[in-house]
Amino acid sequence: MSLTLDNIITENLGSHDLSSISLEFQSLLSYYWLNVKESCMLLSKMVQLLDEYSVKSLSDEEILEIGECLVDVLFRCRHKGAIEACAIALTNYSKAVLSLRSKFNGLKNPVQLLLNETLEVLKNCSSLANITRRSAGIAMIIQSILCGEAIFLSENSSSVKKQDVGLFITAVNELISIINSHDNYVVRKNTDHPKALSMHILKTIISTNVLANFSYSYLEKLIELCINGLGSREWTIRNASLQLFGGCCLRILGQNKAGEDSSFASFAGTLTCKELFAKFPSLINVIDRCLNEANSQKSIKKSPQTLFPVLSLLNSLSICGLDSTVSLSIKTFLLEFLSHPFWKIRSLAARSLISVTNFDELESNIKAILEKDRISSNHLHGLMLTIKNLKTAQAMCGLESSETSNCLLSKIEPCLRKNKILHSYYYNFFKDDVHLSAEENDSDLKIGIPSFRKTPLNLWLQSIYDLSEAEQVEDTRMAASQAIIQNISEIIAAMKDEDEYIFLLYDILFRFLQDEESSLRSNGSKLVQYFLNETFVPSFNYAFDLIVRKSLLNNRRRSKTVSYLWQKLESVPSILDTYSQTLDASVIIFEEEDRNMFSENIMQNIVFHSALDNLLQKSSALHLSKESLNLFQDEVNFLLNENMTIVRVMNLSINKLSKFYQSLVSFQLRDCIIFILDVTD
Repeated sequence: MSLTLDNIITENLGSHDLSSISLEFQSLLSYYWLNVKESCMLLSKMVQLLDEYSVKSLSDEEILEIGECLVDVLFRCRHKGAIEACAIALTNYSKAVLSLRSKFNGLKNPVQLLLNETLEVLKNCSSLANITRRSAGIAMIIQSILCGEAIFLSENSSSVKKQDVGLFITAVNELISIINSHDNYVVRKNTDHPKALSMHILKTIISTNVLANFSYSYLEKLIELCINGLGSREWTIRNASLQLFGGCCLRILGQNKAGEDSSFASFAGTLTCKELFAKFPSLINVIDRCLNEANSQKSIKKSPQTLFPVLSLLNSLSICGLDSTVSLSIKTFLLEFLSHPFWKIRSLAARSLISVTNFDELESNIKAILEKDRISSNHLHGLMLTIKNLKTAQAMCGLESSETSNCLLSKIEPCLRKNKILHSYYYNFFKDDVHLSAEENDSDLKIGIPSFRKTPLNLWLQSIYDLSEAEQVEDTRMAASQAIIQNISEIIAAMKDEDEYIFLLYDILFRFLQDEESSLRSNGSKLVQYFLNETFVPSFNYAFDLIVRKSLLNNRRRSKTVSYLWQKLESVPSILDTYSQTLDASVIIFEEEDRNMFSENIMQNIVFHSALDNLLQKSSALHLSKESLNLFQDEVNFLLNENMTIVRVMNLSINKLSKFYQSLVSFQLRDCIIFILDVTD
């Protein structure tokens, strides 16, 4: 096979097509890797048979040579299937050799020798040929040897103690020593940093289930190493520290508890803060020191690298509930972080407080903060997050929200008068709690929205319409959309016999559907779903047409709808007033945000013209003025005959048009044009 491969390489030296490999070459490569895999398994099996039949037909040197061969494969190969098979073979080899340890004549245990040689290579990374990804096969060598030891001890627990072998202790202590002794190491080209390599290997060891019982005693020390490593100047060390920290948290909290979902339900069965510090008492000082350092740098607009992982660990603990607070200093730092400049830190601190602080004590702390004269917007946001988490946690524990907890909301509301930017957050967080008391609140607290139950419907809708103008700030428009969503059922019930209100609601819906903020367009689509009783939330593009078509089905309201549509059409600025007929060919009609006033005017015209065209087929009365009819004819001529044709709109969109827009391009525009030309003639 070697000769065949040499011939293939020689014959293809002049070929520059490196993207394809011949079938013969692929087959040979597959055979080679399969040979490597099976050879490793066969070598391992030879040593296993010695243990199985209690014979020693191989010399000590031959057994050591087999192990060196397996280690060499893991050092040098980069084929995933081959090194995974070799790792399994090395695990079986290690277990078998440890069983034969009494039969070696004066030679040190081969497994111990292999482990020492690998650790020696780590101390001098310049002997490695290239940079690895997460230590590659080096970690698998140590992992396999230690797994072999763990399996051997498990099967011989009655006769052999862990201290009698000691491979795990040797390996972990040596790796920790490498991390602590390479502070001034200068990274050389094409080599890994010994610290980073050692951390990736430790992460592999900690994450191995077979080694879980061996790992627990080292978790405290490793977490401290991680926190120190996160402050390193070297990116590779920071990355390795973060990987190792994640592995330690996984071992502490469990597989299903340290995932990405940080909801309270996901962590209902994890360790409490009290249990964590009882198992790992030195963690209190480590976390305390880290939070203290981060708090001293809070005024600097740069978040410490160590803060996010530590807060994530506290964030993942179970709810403290009515248990006593374990660490007053940690709680104090977390309360300080509620006013941190970074919103993510405020969010993590708010959730972590639920894990480390007693409910009653936390309520008292928040109440004391709210009684201060001046509270920054950041601090108020952090307090709102904490109260929201507190109420959710109380509900999960089967506790009713205390009178103090409900009182906190009333204390926040006056602060909102000075921090209007947080209005929408407040009502999103506590809409279920403030809905019943909305009528008692000052109107300015809800940005000028009057009480729905005490205000006539037409006046209430008019106020929502005024607050939904594009000139209003985003929070005001968002509050208006939330208010109408909350009361949509009552609005629909009140409109059954009042046609004059329906078109005011249409105006509001159209404003939301055209808003530059996607969240407001989304609220507009939800309103259309509720209003039309649809089973799906329509896209904001399709919602326009859906409203028009459903309205035209109402025979009693049909004529008024046609009049309303034409008035809306006439109120849209003509494209001829804003844009000349010599548009630059490089103009982009549809931006990344799908928001461009020129394109929206065109598309809104098409929507209303499409609806009117459907009316023509049914011989409905059209409320058209001669001026509007002429203007429509000019716009159609501009779109079809000048630079900006419908085809060009499609081409310039670069496939960013929605399916709804694409279907509108092929609607019965030609029939509409013929009709207009006939009328004008």
